[in-house]
Amino acid sequence: MWLQSEWTFNINGLYQVAPDQPWGFNVGGNLTARQGYPNPEFRTVANPGDGIARNIRLADVGDVRNDDVYTLDLHIDKEFRFNQVGLTVGADVFNALNDNTVVSRERSRTSARYRHINETISPRIARLGLRVSFN
Repeated sequence: MWLQSEWTFNINGLYQVAPDQPWGFNVGGNLTARQGYPNPEFRTVANPGDGIARNIRLADVGDVRNDDVYTLDLHIDKEFRFNQVGLTVGADVFNALNDNTVVSRERSRTSARYRHINETISPRIARLGLRVSFN
């Protein structure tokens, strides 16, 4: 029984475009992926002998999984120098492809919300930033 992902990977990099030129800047990216987590379905039944409700798993834990998750994050920045002060302007985009992968569903077959989506990955988010550095 495997309770997490059986595979995962992460690829990231940064490239300096024309670093020796005054107009040079940095671009970067990060691709993360993993197998979907197990989502075993179950049925809640009451034992006639003691009346206690129990969850009965309907399949092996790894037989039903959520979709695999892939996210791409992007980054760009430019540094400006003024004597002993550095000013870096940057922009990031998280989940750039705006993937809407489901990471959690209702698993109880006896629930009125059976297979209802409980959680997806965060939507695309953009961030602008400004960093000041002193030498």
